[in-house]
Amino acid sequence: MDLIDEVMLQTEMQYQLFGGAAADDTRFEKTFVFCNDQVLSEGFVCAEVLSTEPFGIDLSHGWGPSSTPMRVTKSEGLVLHELNGRPAWELYEEYIEGNRLDVSMEQTGVFLLNRILGIVSGNDHKLRVPLKKNSDGSLYCAAEVPQGAVVQIMESDDISTISSGGIALERARKKLGDQSVAGALVFECVATRLRLGEKFAQEVASMQSALGCSPLMGCNSYGQLARIHGQFSGMMDATALACVIPR
Repeated sequence: MDLIDEVMLQTEMQYQLFGGAAADDTRFEKTFVFCNDQVLSEGFVCAEVLSTEPFGIDLSHGWGPSSTPMRVTKSEGLVLHELNGRPAWELYEEYIEGNRLDVSMEQTGVFLLNRILGIVSGNDHKLRVPLKKNSDGSLYCAAEVPQGAVVQIMESDDISTISSGGIALERARKKLGDQSVAGALVFECVATRLRLGEKFAQEVASMQSALGCSPLMGCNSYGQLARIHGQFSGMMDATALACVIPR
């Protein structure tokens, strides 16, 4: 998040930002990016696009809150240690008991993919995916959950998740007004692909349907990055992010 803030400060808030976070095939050890003939680790590569017509950028995730708000009382990097002054997993255990869910130790990872965290942000949530439970009751997440933030456990169903890609494309397309479309770039979270399995193809189809016959290109990323006019999203997980390019 600090990096995104710095990019916007260095560009004097004159640019929209659209992108995705690279990864290392779920090992979370070392990630590489490249720029021309340079290969970088722990790096960030930006491409400046100058256009007389603005690109249409928007996002949608299809998740809704299913718990009471909780305060992040301790977090370090990607590790969420405490919620409401207690080990984070204890709050999840209370959620499981309160909703009469049956979750075995072997199912913890799948459960977390289906009950992710949402950082309260205005009238919406910025999503964070807990990847695993640690032995001390902390949670290892795909992106940082800032200390002091207010979060809720989120849930979604396949229909809402599948439709989110098309909704993001439709919103982005409307921002172009009467401009014709050259094509679109889309980033969707790898966690969404893992959740949906073969149904992920249906989300791609919903995106193409919203775009029409224009070309569509995208990838699954380990975080979606956006700063657009009218909102300051920063970094999200489990969110469909679309950039529609005018002709």
